[in-house]
Amino acid sequence: MLNSYPTCLPLRPGALFSDIRYPLSSVFHLVASGALLYLAVSRLEMNQNAAALVTGALITPISFLVVRTLGTPERR
Repeated sequence: MLNSYPTCLPLRPGALFSDIRYPLSSVFHLVASGALLYLAVSRLEMNQNAAALVTGALITPISFLVVRTLGTPERR
């Protein structure tokens, strides 16, 4: 019964996206870093450790900006 209170509240506008923003950012970060890591190791023939560092340094700010841009409400 204690956990049922928040689920009984009516949905507010934009609640769905605010609730799934964190999982979406995690999925985007995982897919983008995996793809870039694959490209760096297989195509560019980088060392695995160096490719992981470069990938993390590139993808982290990009994923932050993507989620921040998608998460801001449209102003009228």
